[in-house]
Amino acid sequence: MIRVSPGLLFLAGFLILSFAYPRLDSSLIFGFIVADVILLVLGAYSIIRLGRRLVLEADKEAAEALGTASLTEVLRKLEVLREHDASRGNDWPEYGDHPSITKRIANLQNP
Repeated sequence: MIRVSPGLLFLAGFLILSFAYPRLDSSLIFGFIVADVILLVLGAYSIIRLGRRLVLEADKEAAEALGTASLTEVLRKLEVLREHDASRGNDWPEYGDHPSITKRIANLQNP
């Protein structure tokens, strides 16, 4: 949320500005809104990238504490459970800021 909030504040400020001063050039306001949308998209993208990186780092820490083999086994069991549920029609939710289980296993096997 911290990375997206400047974009939201920026947008709110220009919306207030456009209502407070209606005689401002509309192309200027449009340009500011386009710039803000770009900031929001980049902020959301950076949140997703940060979340993925943190999950992979947490996996590395867990592998140091538990052992790489046991954590890899747990992740493989989770994948089997997910596939079993999917075959019964119960899909697990996909989170955009989490890497797939196969990427997590590959990250553990490649130092």
